[in-house]
Amino acid sequence: MNKLVLSFPRLALVLRNDLRIFVRPILLASAVLLGLMLILYMVQVQDVLEHGTIPPFFTEWFGVVLFLSGFLFSSLAFFELSHKGKAMAFLLTPASQLEKWLSRWLLTSLGFTFYLWLVFGVISLICGGVSQLVFGAQLSPFEWGGENVWLLLRLYLVFQSLFMAGSVFFGKLAFLKTPISLAIVGVALLLVLYVTIKLVMWDISKPGWSFEPDGAFQNSAAYKDFMEYYAVGALSFLFWWGMAPFFWVVSYVRLTEKEV
Repeated sequence: MNKLVLSFPRLALVLRNDLRIFVRPILLASAVLLGLMLILYMVQVQDVLEHGTIPPFFTEWFGVVLFLSGFLFSSLAFFELSHKGKAMAFLLTPASQLEKWLSRWLLTSLGFTFYLWLVFGVISLICGGVSQLVFGAQLSPFEWGGENVWLLLRLYLVFQSLFMAGSVFFGKLAFLKTPISLAIVGVALLLVLYVTIKLVMWDISKPGWSFEPDGAFQNSAAYKDFMEYYAVGALSFLFWWGMAPFFWVVSYVRLTEKEV
């Protein structure tokens, strides 16, 4: 089937079949999460009653669970590719590669974030109700539309693309291999950047391992304007709008190569 064919009815069928694969472990994990959060919530309420400090309980734990479980889920997006029998069945599924990729992307990105967002809201209500019955007090509820919550969601959607690409490239243990590979690539790029700066800007760069220019150039208006209005803005744009699409394309291209 043509790799770029997109049929929404067929995509819906692929998505339904993928949901059948992941729904049971997700529901089981949600039940475990409810139990753990209830215990942690009770401990936190008791600590607040004794010491009076009220931390952003749900926002902090939402970030922890979102990144850990989300990255693990994304690293398993194409788990079939590491098993010969399952890989053959997946690749021979009567759908285009684009439809199969979109189904897994929807599940591990938008679908997962929306589901966890709802789950934490429900857990917040349950924990608050139980705490009110036991202690006569409760913590601040989960901030559904809080600024920090939305920032966490945006960050997840960016970094999720890395682990989804890792799932296609590494298969088994992608959750561990992906950050290790990124660290190696990051160190290599820093070394290339360092050597380039020292070779091209040797006359204005500080001695040693510093990436910064010398004091006179660093304090100049041209340098400050470049860093503030161009470098920072460009890096921010690339991070928020460039990194995720790039790795989505990488993961899709690699998936099409697996079919070949």
